Amino acid sequence: MPRLHPFDADTAVIDAGGGRYAATVSDRWSLVAGHANGGYGLAICLQALRAQSAYPDPIAVSATYLRRLEPGPAEVLVEPIRTGRRLSVAEGRLIQDGKEKLRVVANFADLEAASGRTDMRNAAPNLPPKAMRQQISSAIDLFVQIARYSDVSVAEA
Repeated sequence: MPRLHPFDADTAVIDAGGGRYAATVSDRWSLVAGHANGGYGLAICLQALRAQSAYPDPIAVSATYLRRLEPGPAEVLVEPIRTGRRLSVAEGRLIQDGKEKLRVVANFADLEAASGRTDMRNAAPNLPPKAMRQQISSAIDLFVQIARYSDVSVAEA
């Protein structure tokens, strides 16, 4: 069985039934101040929304950040709004310590089933080789760890 990427593992949700999904907000994606990155919290909500959706691909997403996400247990409450022949819409609310932290509304479709004209305006970026990307990623991880445990201040000029 292939090993999951840490982001996939850290955004995984567990179906608790009745539109409720258990999640754990990892400190791996925290900002220097200690609260979780907003995009990471959004990804957790999207995993729960996708699990309830009739279609796999998020095509439009709106997020409202109500409070800071902290590392620890969380729950995502999913409410389907509408499911049609090509599109489904649902709302997800990420809850921690009984407080709503993030609300997401997303539209899902099946891009594999789509037909018709596609307008591709940009080419994929030219990325460095995989080994170099891994070295860059390791260097960034090291920098983040150092920043978490350092007291950094900038003197005014």
